[in-house]
Amino acid sequence: MTGLRLYRRLLDYVRPYWWAFALAVVGMVMVAAGDLIMAMLVIPIVNHFQKPDPASTRWCILKKS
Repeated sequence: MTGLRLYRRLLDYVRPYWWAFALAVVGMVMVAAGDLIMAMLVIPIVNHFQKPDPASTRWCILKKS
């Protein structure tokens, strides 16, 4: 049995539950998009800690003037 035939056979079992399968796929896409957005939000923070700019860290509460 080839992989394509096996996949087709498994999809035949899912057919009565197509709505749950579709909902699961939509949920997985939403989680993947959320992970991507989270990574995009964290990248500037990580880059700032790798190469801090003294002028932009003056407002930091932890730094004593």
